[in-house]
Amino acid sequence: MNRARPLLQPGRRFLAALILLVLVLPLLGMAVTPYRDRSVMERRMLAGPPRGLSPSDWDAYIRDHFAGRQQLIFADLWLSARVRLKPASAANTTVIRGEGDWLLLQPGLLGATGGQTDAKAAQRFAVFACGLQAEMNNRKVPFLFAPAPGSAEVYPEAVPAWVPKGPTTQADLLVKAVQGCGARALDLRPAMQAAKGQGPVYQRHDSHWTNIGALAAFNGMAQAMGQPGWRIDPQAMNWRPTAAADSDLVRLSGLVDLPAEMLPQPPEGPDSRPLTGEVPGVDHGVYPPAFLQPPQPGPTVLIVGDSYTSDFMAQYFRRARVRLAWTHMADCRFDRRVFDAVKPDFVVLMPATRQAVCR
Repeated sequence: MNRARPLLQPGRRFLAALILLVLVLPLLGMAVTPYRDRSVMERRMLAGPPRGLSPSDWDAYIRDHFAGRQQLIFADLWLSARVRLKPASAANTTVIRGEGDWLLLQPGLLGATGGQTDAKAAQRFAVFACGLQAEMNNRKVPFLFAPAPGSAEVYPEAVPAWVPKGPTTQADLLVKAVQGCGARALDLRPAMQAAKGQGPVYQRHDSHWTNIGALAAFNGMAQAMGQPGWRIDPQAMNWRPTAAADSDLVRLSGLVDLPAEMLPQPPEGPDSRPLTGEVPGVDHGVYPPAFLQPPQPGPTVLIVGDSYTSDFMAQYFRRARVRLAWTHMADCRFDRRVFDAVKPDFVVLMPATRQAVCR
């Protein structure tokens, strides 16, 4: 009598058991894997727990939460970047599509929301800021640190839900660290929040503030420096809506189908970096050269900053009859000869919050 042949040979039984184990382990691992409601790497919210017995709900939940999924996503992104499996446009992670028609700059976004902060970087920058104040104390020149907030710090409603948030932001750490070593620090976020009722404070398709936002920063800075007489009434500006001529986040993202953004401009037209008044004898490297405007005598404020202040502030200083001198912070390595060249009466360290890093 012939014995019945087994359905699977011993070797195949082992293979079948191995395949079953590989399929089951990710499901069993869900019991010990920390629950996540969002995937930063994929820029989206993950499926929530099923509320019933719907197969589609369970399928979506398991696909988003099986054990080891985060590691697989990371491996996919790493491999795609290495062997260029995806087009260059898909690999561009500089710009994030926010809520509505907002575009947000990815660098510094987690610091702005408190999703990821760097206390050591804040302390390093505080050493630089406090050293700068010590230099100004020796020159008997008042000093102020007033970092320029980004749009996500003033319009949190523009930030997608999948972006992690926390109780302490990088700006909080910066202001606290600078104040802790004795330098004067101004948190401009409350002033920017209060100005939202006057009109758009930040551009939706660009990484910079609007003229209204820059004016709020100017007035806050003047008050902090003990110069309330410089303050400019926003109503006196007679803003008129004008289509944006350029949007850096549109250029970076390629989202050219977005409608043109209307921005508040003064009657004399948009302000931009002055083309005259370059300060001689001051090295600027790869950054724009230092300038001094207007040339006639008067109190002089030197801003050590970036494009937030070089392209928007000059008009307000002219109206207040105050000379503006500007130099790029250059990663905390700007040419100190600018102090002797412009002989400032006030010095303001005013980089964008995300740029307040000493590399």
